[in-house]
Amino acid sequence: MLPSATLALEAATGSRVPCIDLHPYQAYHSGDVSSAGQRWANSRPLPSHRADRRGRKEALKIVDQTGYRRGRGYTLQGLADLLLSQDQLEAAGKTAEEAQAIRRDLREENNLALSNMQMAVIHLEQGRLTEPEPLVRAAIDTFERAKLIESGATAHAVLTRVLLAQGKVGDAQSAARRALTLSRHLVYRPPRFDAALASARVRAATGKSKDALQNLHATLTEATKFGYLPYQFEARLALGQIEMQSGKSSAGRPHLETLEKDARAKAYFLIARKAAAAAKVSR
Repeated sequence: MLPSATLALEAATGSRVPCIDLHPYQAYHSGDVSSAGQRWANSRPLPSHRADRRGRKEALKIVDQTGYRRGRGYTLQGLADLLLSQDQLEAAGKTAEEAQAIRRDLREENNLALSNMQMAVIHLEQGRLTEPEPLVRAAIDTFERAKLIESGATAHAVLTRVLLAQGKVGDAQSAARRALTLSRHLVYRPPRFDAALASARVRAATGKSKDALQNLHATLTEATKFGYLPYQFEARLALGQIEMQSGKSSAGRPHLETLEKDARAKAYFLIARKAAAAAKVSR
């Protein structure tokens, strides 16, 4: 759970609430946009997916008992992130939609923008390429008004992914540049990783595979050093895919096959599926 949700639940129930937290990557996308919340999430240990999911379901019971709807929104968005990482796209979408509806009803503009960004990612993973762009652009507008630089950097990175999927490479370049600009002076790492990954994919799409691979190796080194497992997997996936696309299948295929096994062992089934699919591509 996120810190604000945890504290509110403890105040409401008068008892200690067990904290089962998302990895910083997922905590960042799960509703607490304050720098204090980000630092708190960054300090927490990484639980297993199974334990995290149990914890969030228990949290849902507590917020339902207390009537804390804002906390339910936080918890649902975190659960949707977990479902997404486990490749349960339909369940992730339904869960994220419920969080989105709660935030719309409560008129929580900033958290609603986070829900919109999450829905954009889910639609993208479902292959629904026309729906994500309006959602993520609306989120960007909200983050800019609220001067939420970290969230804005991540939103521009998501927009980059959407535009690349649509074949709008020029627009994707602009979005990636904006993501890098916003993230450049941030201490908090997740939005910097988001921007770096988006930029690398744009570089690869514009024929600069060598630069893209160098940047991804640097991102992977930093993510590994500081224990950001989802970003390690994302960087490894991008490395393997770009190696395959640039004619280096003798390196890319083994990398992707190993990634599939590693991701599956950690229950990151979406990454595992993508790695398996990329490894089968012939050039």
